[in-house]
Amino acid sequence: GLAVSKPKPAGGLAQDLAELAGLSRAAGKRLDWAQAAGGNSSIKTADGLLLVKASGLRLDEVTAQRGFVALGLERLRAVLEDPGYNALAHGQQQDKAGEALLAALQPLPGADTQGLRASLEAEFHALGPRACLHVHLVEGLAALCQEDAREELDKALSPLKLKAAWADYRPPGHS
Repeated sequence: GLAVSKPKPAGGLAQDLAELAGLSRAAGKRLDWAQAAGGNSSIKTADGLLLVKASGLRLDEVTAQRGFVALGLERLRAVLEDPGYNALAHGQQQDKAGEALLAALQPLPGADTQGLRASLEAEFHALGPRACLHVHLVEGLAALCQEDAREELDKALSPLKLKAAWADYRPPGHS
């Protein structure tokens, strides 16, 4: 995922949705970035909402009026901070996180959200200050499957002075 860290002045919900739809469609048009429905995008609003691409939709087919759901950011972050979730088996984490996502859903004025649901990866999108683009880069994934991937990534990022954290693969969801 790519976290965009520069907070932007609030331009209102309509502007947030338009920017998020533009980011999503631009990433979704890149077949080397997003295959099928792979990937998500999100933006945090000034009034405490997390707007996140709905599960099962392709990044390139969303619009400002259709394709996103709104979650209460505080409720979602509470799930992340609850140590009780981490003590559960993976399947139980998935169930409880799903319940928490449903409880965090908020109305999204002016948008068609009928039948849409947030991905279980929405918790990931609660991290960071403003926006998140989570895509599956074909070449990147192929490189990261190599035995020496971690060392090669560290070497590649070192001259750029970028900080990176390595996370071993886990099934999607709360864990």
